[in-house]
Amino acid sequence: MHASKIKILIVDDNQQLRDMLTLSFSRIPNCDVLNAKNGSEALNLIRTERPNIVFLDVMMPGEIDGYAVCEFVKTSSFKDCFVVILSARSHTRDKNYGFAMGADKYVTKPFSPLKLIEIIDEWRLQHLPQAFEQKRILIVDDEPLMSEMLKKMLEQDEHEVICAIDGIDAIRIFKEQQIDLVITDIMMPGKDGIELIFEILEEKPNTPIIGMSGNLFLVSSDVNGSPAEILGISCVLNKPFSLQELKMAVAKSIANSKGI
Repeated sequence: MHASKIKILIVDDNQQLRDMLTLSFSRIPNCDVLNAKNGSEALNLIRTERPNIVFLDVMMPGEIDGYAVCEFVKTSSFKDCFVVILSARSHTRDKNYGFAMGADKYVTKPFSPLKLIEIIDEWRLQHLPQAFEQKRILIVDDEPLMSEMLKKMLEQDEHEVICAIDGIDAIRIFKEQQIDLVITDIMMPGKDGIELIFEILEEKPNTPIIGMSGNLFLVSSDVNGSPAEILGISCVLNKPFSLQELKMAVAKSIANSKGI
C-alpha cells in the first residue's frame, strides 16, 4: 500500500504562530505543510496546491480576510477542503458567522497545537477507512476487569483480542502468534510495560504499541518529549479514557504503522 499524503495549509499573518504550527505538523507522518501570510497568498495556494485541510485566521491585513477565503473555498470546486477557522473572537455570533461562511470547525485562540493535531488525525482517519481494518490485538494488564472491558470495547469493531495478565505472559504470546497491535499497561508487577515495550520492539521493531497509564509523569520523567516519544510507541492513553479515545488511538496506531 502506498502512503497517502495530506496537504495542510496554515493561513495567518503571525509568522511565529505559522512557524510553531509548521514545526508541530511536520512530525505527522506523510504530511506536507504550506504557509500563507494573507488571504491573497492563501487563495493562490488553494488553487495550485489543493490542500486537504486549511487552518485559517480570519483577521488579516489586506483586502481578503479569512471569512472571504472560507466562503470562496466552500462555494467553488475546492469545497471538499476541510476549513478550520482560528480566531481570538469567541462570541457565539462570531462562531455562527464562521459556520455560515462554510467553516467545518472553529477553534478559539489561544489554543494548543495538540488540539489541531487531533483535528488532523480525525480528518485523516475518516478519509482513510483502511485504518479501521480488523486486527489481532494483544491487551496486557494485570487487572482482569480492565482487560475484559477493553476486550469488549475492541470486539465491537470485530477485532480479535487476546489478553495477557503480565509482561511474561505477553512476550510469550507475542512470539507465538501474529500480533498486529499491542495495548499494554505501563505500571505492572514483575516485567512492567516499559520492559515489555523494549522487548517487543527489539523482536519486531515496527510493531504498533499503545501504552496505558494512570500517571503520565511516571513515564515522562525529566526527559524532553511526550511519553509516547520517550518510549518509542504510537501513543499513551491516560487512564481513565473513553471508548472514542481508545478507538481513535487504535486506528491512528494502525494507520501510522502502514505509513498512511
